[in-house]
Amino acid sequence: MTDLVQMAANRVDHDQWVLRADGEVVPQSSNPAVIHAMLRMLDLQDGHRVLEIGTGSGYSGALIAEIIGPGGDLTSIDIDTDLVERAARLHERAGNDHAAVRAGDGTTGALDTAPFDRIVAWTTPNLLPRSWVEQTAPGGKIVSPVKIADIALANAILSCRIIDNEPVELGLRPGGFIEMTPDSPTDLGLPRAFVDTVRPETDGPPVWISASALHDQPSSTADRLAAELVAAKPRRSYVEPEDRESFTAYVLAATPHPASAGTSHGWAVGIATPTSAALVLHDGSLVAAGTGEARTELENLRQRWHAWKPPSAAPYTNVEVAATPNDHGWVIRPQLR
Repeated sequence: MTDLVQMAANRVDHDQWVLRADGEVVPQSSNPAVIHAMLRMLDLQDGHRVLEIGTGSGYSGALIAEIIGPGGDLTSIDIDTDLVERAARLHERAGNDHAAVRAGDGTTGALDTAPFDRIVAWTTPNLLPRSWVEQTAPGGKIVSPVKIADIALANAILSCRIIDNEPVELGLRPGGFIEMTPDSPTDLGLPRAFVDTVRPETDGPPVWISASALHDQPSSTADRLAAELVAAKPRRSYVEPEDRESFTAYVLAATPHPASAGTSHGWAVGIATPTSAALVLHDGSLVAAGTGEARTELENLRQRWHAWKPPSAAPYTNVEVAATPNDHGWVIRPQLR
């Protein structure tokens, strides 16, 4: 099978798009391997009309423009006017007359150039926006990161097809990008939504915590847990590093008490109650704070996960993807089968 994405990558000069004139990397540049993987999920073809949400460095748009060819059409939207102007210049220099870059809030899509055969996003909305679905041609496809729990950075990459203005054939894979916001973010390392407390640290990044069980609690409750997380010592090898994504997927699909946190040891996800937190770091270590309640619940989930997880399978293989409609779009949540 012809790999159109790799063929496009061979023809597009990556550095030309992601490096500024002074040699510095554009901060809004994503890992090329992640971009290539998502574009393969998108299944682009010659002549497609495409909406891209999140122009960034412009590299992803350059690949799209190369694949769809001059018979296609690309509309790319970004909230950052500087990025838009830069990408527009680069597209013009590359001769991509079929690529148009504009500044704006991508949540509303681009009704004036719809319908689209494909929509791809490099920024994470809280749900699958209704405007994107309505602006997708029948049988078209959307690939986008989306929030899968009401906590910070609980994201996954959604792929779906649109039939009768409804998302169908939904699938998830690990991954995510910066949250979708109505203005340009100033701190790319700190979540802007669902965070219950942020604790500044003098010798490192701020510590924060986000948990469903804390959203309605006094701020002092989250403050206390965050303070304990600062001093918490990780328990090594709670989950093998190669299994961490599978365990994260299971936890987010199985618990009503999901939690995430930014700690001095890195980002973690797990469980929290008003009196406790237990979270797993990227290296599979466990960090805990407060009483043992959350740790007990997480341990119970770990035991069930060991019996559930499919060997050598993608993290969301045995997970149903539920799409619940509301006035703004579809809330996406993983559920255990």
